Amino acid sequence: MWTSSRRTVCSSCAIPNGVRYGRGFRRHSPAVGCDLEAYLKRLTANGNQRRNAVVNVKEICDLYNTDLIASIAFGLRSYSLRNKQTELGSNCREVYTLTFTRVIDLCVIFFLPKFVSLLRRHLLPPAHADFLRRTVLQVIEERERNGILRNDLVEMLLTLKMEAALNQDRTHFTHQQDYLVAQAAMFELTGIESCAMTMTFALYELAKQPLLQARLRAEIRQTLGDAQAHAITYDKVQRMRYLTMVVDETLRKYPNVPILERECTPINKKRFVALRPYADCFVRRGMPVYISNLAIHHDPQYWPEPARFDPERFSPENRTLHMPMSYLPFGAGPHNCIGMAIAQMQIKLGLIHFLHTHRVEFCEKTVDNIEFDRKFLLLSNKSDIYLSVERCL
Repeated sequence: MWTSSRRTVCSSCAIPNGVRYGRGFRRHSPAVGCDLEAYLKRLTANGNQRRNAVVNVKEICDLYNTDLIASIAFGLRSYSLRNKQTELGSNCREVYTLTFTRVIDLCVIFFLPKFVSLLRRHLLPPAHADFLRRTVLQVIEERERNGILRNDLVEMLLTLKMEAALNQDRTHFTHQQDYLVAQAAMFELTGIESCAMTMTFALYELAKQPLLQARLRAEIRQTLGDAQAHAITYDKVQRMRYLTMVVDETLRKYPNVPILERECTPINKKRFVALRPYADCFVRRGMPVYISNLAIHHDPQYWPEPARFDPERFSPENRTLHMPMSYLPFGAGPHNCIGMAIAQMQIKLGLIHFLHTHRVEFCEKTVDNIEFDRKFLLLSNKSDIYLSVERCL
């Protein structure tokens, strides 16, 4: 089931050269980007005067990514940036927050999956799961009734549903409505909170180093020219090399998932893998292996001065010097993150819309140092991150 499911979802998430994916973003992103720029403009407007506005950057990034996921995945406008209230994405933080009950839920789901139904454990709060189920099934029904075609998640779900109708085995997983809803939940959980946090960390580091921010803004304006937010294209984003360097360095210093889990699968049907000369021990076939990519990303053996934010680490010349497997923000191998291309584009578009017309600076409420929240599954700051935002165009 995993192999078949991943192959199908990959066809929607990771299109070679980003062709179909790029067209999808050109259709869905501009309106959301305009909403973000308009939102920031309202915050920094004072009649005919301009002013600095102290904002919770993480909150703004949450709203932006909620609107974008609603659009590119479901073909819906959630207007989170306009009213700050939407059911989509409202429970993401709750899912990742480690409470006593949440720890029990996750232990049962991941280590005792056969007992999930018996013990009535849930990955999503039941009310939110019902909301997703209603939304996805209503959108699918409307698309089928009206023959609407769009390059988004729902189109992929429709393809799965049609394939299931041709499958004579009625036990096939694509016949199950909850399987289709689960794909929507995956997009929501992985596409909102993680991208919002990466955007937040990037803006924090750019506010900390104004020269880097100025260089990135200059690249954005030079690439876009006189074009407004609605004219951003996939090709223009791909030409912004320094933007890519900034995003990659942010993911190096702040990988969303600080620990990767893999299963030991020795080649040639061996029962063990020897770790010599690195360690005097063996790893048994089938044993879970936990890899701290956060530790690897901060190891001075691979990354000199790891605490320093330096996008030049990812210049075309320096990329060739990276040690293999020393950069793992999305994992590696056949089990790497299938949404990597979408996540990177989301983050880039968000930074473009944010910095195209505004600059960010430290203020009195800005924390001096990032302190990670130990009760959160993703890498997140313990407190809110506030920055001063000023319109500069």
